[in-house]
Amino acid sequence: RRRFREDLIKQLKVWREQGDRLIVCMDANENIYKKSIGKALTESAGLNMNEIVGKFTGKKIGATYFRGQTLIDGIWATSDLIVTGAWLMPAGFGVGDHRLFVIDIASS
Repeated sequence: RRRFREDLIKQLKVWREQGDRLIVCMDANENIYKKSIGKALTESAGLNMNEIVGKFTGKKIGATYFRGQTLIDGIWATSDLIVTGAWLMPAGFGVGDHRLFVIDIASS
């Protein structure tokens, strides 16, 4: 996990330095607000990405696995992407055992 996180962050920084806008959707298998991958994506000295469902709704999201008690899935984006809608559907709405995320991002 540590190696994956380090390699992912390193590559995302390369793309960001090249001017790319970024969206990361992930089942992190750990609390996205308190544990390492969520912190690495959002820290202001690094990628400074936003967890977009929470930012759009103004609320931290709840459990995302249907038998879980913590939020382990998330979508992060760089601030140069304009999120026009973000929803987290109830458990059982989609085809899997995680809650379904729906986001709408302006194409300009």
